[in-house]
Amino acid sequence: MKYERVPSPIDQMPVPEHLTARVVEPGAAPRLHGYDVQDDLARHYGLGEVVLLALTGELPDRAAGRAIDVLLVFAAPITIAEAPSHAAALARLCSAKPSSVAAVAAIGLAEQARFRLEALAPLLAWLASGRDGPPPEETEDAATARLHETLRSVGAAVSARDAALPVGAAIVAGLFELGLREPWQIEAALNCARWPIAIAEAMSNTPGALGTYPIRLPEFELVRRVE
Repeated sequence: MKYERVPSPIDQMPVPEHLTARVVEPGAAPRLHGYDVQDDLARHYGLGEVVLLALTGELPDRAAGRAIDVLLVFAAPITIAEAPSHAAALARLCSAKPSSVAAVAAIGLAEQARFRLEALAPLLAWLASGRDGPPPEETEDAATARLHETLRSVGAAVSARDAALPVGAAIVAGLFELGLREPWQIEAALNCARWPIAIAEAMSNTPGALGTYPIRLPEFELVRRVE
């Protein structure tokens, strides 16, 4: 039996021949949102400022640049007890390649950030309303006080209404004030801060050393068998 392809309306659709660069202008001297990466950004700006530029399209002033550094450092620690580091460490123990370990950590962090931002939807709505009414969550958190003290020390403005927030929510509120209003922007910033640490935690394990993983198993030895 002979089959013939039936023409479809999609065959008549115009198809672009080139990708459109909207953030990074490629070439020997790449530009990020119009700013020369090698002769401007690399010489005069820090990584936090470049992250903020990438996510908002606007180059921050010095106070905002210092504030993003503070917020990302406070957000950076991720322990082995958290799923992204835990999964990446297991991948390392199972002798996965470093690139695969990094991929596991990245996917875990992205999902963790998405879940946390979904849980903080009332906070984002409160911030978008101009902090109208009481905060959606209030608690005494010494880490929040330290965060706000550090932000003020670098010239960043801090709303007194944020003092009662737990530190995770206070970090999100600080990122929101720097122009990261969309969940994907906040997720990206948090992932930038936490990914290297999750990889470092995972890579500190020895490949194949499954005996170091806290699970009750009979003793065994891995033997390479050559046929």
